[in-house]
Amino acid sequence: MVRLLKWLFGIALIFFTLAMVAHHWLRIGLLAFIASGVALIALSKIMGDATEQLSHRVGQNIAGFVNVTLGNLAELIVVYILISQGMIDLVQANIVGSIFGNLLFVMGLSVLVGCWRHGTLPLNPFIVTLHISQLFLVGLALFLPTIVNAHLPEASQQAVSNRLAVLLVVVYIGSFFLFLKDKRLEKVKAMAAQLDQDWPLTLSLPALSIAAVATFFMGETLVAELEAFSIQFDLSRSFIGFIILPFLTNIAEHFSAIQSAWKNMPELSLAVAVGSATQVGMVVAPMAVVFGILTGHPMTLQFSQIPFAILMASFIAAYIVLRDNQWNLTEGLMLLASYSAMVITFWYIQ
Repeated sequence: MVRLLKWLFGIALIFFTLAMVAHHWLRIGLLAFIASGVALIALSKIMGDATEQLSHRVGQNIAGFVNVTLGNLAELIVVYILISQGMIDLVQANIVGSIFGNLLFVMGLSVLVGCWRHGTLPLNPFIVTLHISQLFLVGLALFLPTIVNAHLPEASQQAVSNRLAVLLVVVYIGSFFLFLKDKRLEKVKAMAAQLDQDWPLTLSLPALSIAAVATFFMGETLVAELEAFSIQFDLSRSFIGFIILPFLTNIAEHFSAIQSAWKNMPELSLAVAVGSATQVGMVVAPMAVVFGILTGHPMTLQFSQIPFAILMASFIAAYIVLRDNQWNLTEGLMLLASYSAMVITFWYIQ
């Protein structure tokens, strides 16, 4: 694990330097965007591993807080930068893209890989119920503002989003502590421990701090060069927001979910894939509302027709796959086909 950390820091340093040089001195926008994207992938993996290792060292109670607040740190940083520059449409697209990307692409590929190697994979019914309940709450919290905001004055629209944001975070923290304490989840925790080797505290804290600072600079560079990237490849803001940005900020988690399924750990894979989607809805989206207040660029949880419809379709697809408490190849193919259909659609949306 420490050897992997050295490789990741090496990759991050190379592409961090290349991105900064291309952005500030060479003025090559496309190169800066690609280099900062690769650096973000490596930094996201470092922060995810460092957060998990830090959690092992500080005990379960603080671990819950650490994981809730820092589990999607790279994405939170990018969201803050986008909001500070008034790119609310890209923020909402990134949130929606992260949710349906995890539910359709990551879970779909995990199901396909796991079932291809091990056949039909059974799931713990309690874990499935927990994730379905969280997804339902996320859907409800995003559904209500979208439906009622047209009938509310502007001040009330923001108030509704603010209070729903608080509710989502409180419920997520509560459910996470349930995850930590419930004996029915000991199997998942044991499997997670098998994949990790502890780092010393003197390594995890500096790794997390350095990666967080570097991620902020790479996020700024990535956002600054979005226009150059979109022009070069003739991509719409919708495609970048819904597909490209979520992929870059979540790819480290993608790998963990797929690796767990390959090793016949479907419940851990489910916890990573669906858990990441619910964390985006119950932590990143509420924090985006807070960032909007802090930066003077107000954001609500009201989504336009297309993103809202995509979210609902993703939740329905996830429910179809999870309702029978098992995975099979057909379900994996269905999820991946659904994600491919959305990629094709966003390719043509301007």
